[in-house]
Amino acid sequence: MVLLPHALVGAAIGAAVRNPVLGFCLGILSHHLMDAFPHVDYGSRVIAKSGPRFLGRRPDLKPDSPRRFDETFWKILFVDFTVAWSIFLWIFYRLPSDLWLSVFFGTFGSLLPDVLSFYPPLTRVFVKKYRIAAFIANIHNFFHWGLPIKGIFWGVFWQILFAGSALYYLIKIIR
Repeated sequence: MVLLPHALVGAAIGAAVRNPVLGFCLGILSHHLMDAFPHVDYGSRVIAKSGPRFLGRRPDLKPDSPRRFDETFWKILFVDFTVAWSIFLWIFYRLPSDLWLSVFFGTFGSLLPDVLSFYPPLTRVFVKKYRIAAFIANIHNFFHWGLPIKGIFWGVFWQILFAGSALYYLIKIIR
């Protein structure tokens, strides 16, 4: 999934549990559970055939797919990050200050599996150096169900459902 649904769900979890450590741990768990639903993300353009490892399948990449982050990847990431960051700052500004730490760590935990799995500089450093980081990255790869771009309806449906539900919950808190 893209960054926005993970960030919103992590923020909602942090606000709900009101505990930074628990929010962080549940944020990581939420990431894996959300990624178990078929979805499109930054890599969907390069997937030829889809399937998660937890169903005994493995995604196949298109033979001509770029092996590095290309210009389109960075454009999508920029838009996703800008929208997510803007919404997060608005929510953070409106939340009571006693929830800030829990919301921050819930959000951070919900984004950590993608950071450890897909950003090579961090992957090389943390996953090779720390067993817990490698464990989180391996779980992420096991549950991640990225769809090819042709599966855009279901790939976006789940993300809208997760993000909308979390945003609805957060708006109820900040009123």
